[in-house]
Amino acid sequence: MMELYYISQGENTQEHLQNIEKVCTFDWTDYGFLKYVQLRLKNISEEDYLRFGEKAKSICKTFGTTLIINDHVEVAKHLGVGLHVGKEDVSVKEARKHLREAQIIGATANTLEDCLNHIENKADYIGLGPFRYTETKKNLSPVLGLDGVRTIMEKLQENNIQIPVYVIGGITEKDFKELEENNITKVAVSTAMTKIAKQ
Repeated sequence: MMELYYISQGENTQEHLQNIEKVCTFDWTDYGFLKYVQLRLKNISEEDYLRFGEKAKSICKTFGTTLIINDHVEVAKHLGVGLHVGKEDVSVKEARKHLREAQIIGATANTLEDCLNHIENKADYIGLGPFRYTETKKNLSPVLGLDGVRTIMEKLQENNIQIPVYVIGGITEKDFKELEENNITKVAVSTAMTKIAKQ
């Protein structure tokens, strides 16, 4: 069963919220279950991020899903929700200083070294990728593909490192089965989940 992590998308902020609501109301039983929803807004003021974050938090709370805020430590701190940091953002160690212990912090990784660094700094989960090329992110790290993802995850297992790892980046609905067959059951998806929820 796949553990799904939705990363919001939309032409504007309102569409991000509409898509979050559609994803939260969709019955994902045939795919797995929805665990996290990340509000990923770019080029927006902290005040507006906070305002729309409140609305996203309300939607997620209604449907029993955990909200994660992308990049903005202060917004996550104020809302009391999770935070995801990218490779170019504030470090997990620095973010942890500002958030309460119970607040989730996830981090993007592209290499085994990235993973080990995040684990050392007490990240709660890792977003490992990109699985393949994706247009939803600029300054893309080297594409890992199935072999790259599998190699890193096997190294973590060999070292008995237990941390949730969500494979991310360009994942399509068709990829779910192949990933599951390779014991990869946690995925972070944007476009594919938006399309599925709109059906």
